Amino acid sequence: MLAAVNILFLAFVCAWIWKRDTQPLHKLFWPALLAKCLAGIGLGIIYSTYYDPSDTFIFFKLACDQADVAREDFGTYLNVLFTKEQGFFLGEYRTVFFSKITSVLALLTGNNYWISSLYYSLFSFFGAWYLSNTIARLFPNFKAAAVLAFLFFPSAVFWSSGIIKESISMAALFFLSALFLKAWAKERIPVVSLLLAIVCVTVIFKLKYYYLAAFLPIALSALIVKYLSEKLHVNLHVNRPAVVIALWIVIVGCGFAAVTFLHPNFSPAKVLTVITFNNKVFMDVCTPEDVVHYSNLRPTWSSVLINSPWALISGLFRPFIWEANTVFKFITALENFALLVLTIISLRQLRNLFRSSQYLLIISILAYCFVLCIFLALSTPNFGTLARYGAGYLPFFAALVFNQPFIAKWLSRFGL
Repeated sequence: MLAAVNILFLAFVCAWIWKRDTQPLHKLFWPALLAKCLAGIGLGIIYSTYYDPSDTFIFFKLACDQADVAREDFGTYLNVLFTKEQGFFLGEYRTVFFSKITSVLALLTGNNYWISSLYYSLFSFFGAWYLSNTIARLFPNFKAAAVLAFLFFPSAVFWSSGIIKESISMAALFFLSALFLKAWAKERIPVVSLLLAIVCVTVIFKLKYYYLAAFLPIALSALIVKYLSEKLHVNLHVNRPAVVIALWIVIVGCGFAAVTFLHPNFSPAKVLTVITFNNKVFMDVCTPEDVVHYSNLRPTWSSVLINSPWALISGLFRPFIWEANTVFKFITALENFALLVLTIISLRQLRNLFRSSQYLLIISILAYCFVLCIFLALSTPNFGTLARYGAGYLPFFAALVFNQPFIAKWLSRFGL
């Protein structure tokens, strides 16, 4: 009965939103929503069948334990819910925080994993939906690319659905990205959206702090440079791209310097140690064919810089097709191959980059993708883990390389 009530409630909410939806992508609402929900259910099925025990069920078990406490003593539950997270290691803090959020859904669904998974998939969908429609409205030429990248790109959809940290982290990141684009286009942002942005920043910081470490300095720097270029263009001669980019690099550098105070792991003395330590942990427990091998990776800036190009290629395009030795790895490799081909095709557009009025925005998106990709590929070299963590940057990179005339023409047949 409780499951039926929850399903009816979710159906009612979705139908109510769809009926009032006037967004540019209105006709894609149900297909995209269905894809997201099926991805969340599919993730649970795959993990329960092939990877048991797994994070998603461990998280939910912790949440159910907390929900059981709520049923016996709600006061104690509230105390647990709002007590600062405790743990023996950094990842455990994030797990405890995530289990607290999930416990609310477990309480509402009667400890039903699958219904709770639908809730998480819906959260993620609405974030992607909001961002996609914002792009379609503000940048109509990018509409087709946004649809494919944020609503139907397989790995992005799959690895941001169901009961995993990426679901709500990406929902929050998509929302912040949409607000960034609105600010870029000088649209008024309601107070409610700003308050929700604070919640999103808190959630991301608690679960995926490195998303913020890459996103905030680059996004804020782009907005600052855009503002300066409009207000002081006579003095700065910012009609010259080289001056604009130089100014942006300086401000981004200051932003990343500020990030070192955001989290202990980003302090200059620790960040390199964290990267190499995590890398060694994965290399010790994974089979050789399942990891990215680097050239004598050490906790020095020179070593990290030398290995960064291979980390970038691996984080974006590996495993290659010939490296796939399982069905799941082969599916990922096919997607990576398509992304690689489109990237090569897109290289010819670089010569026209600075003719675009949005070149600083494009460069900022690429910078975010590259910084986060390199950091994650170096510290988590396992292909499976990297495919999941890639949800944080791959949709944004895909949105750029999917912006091809032949793709837009093909999608126009479906009314896009």
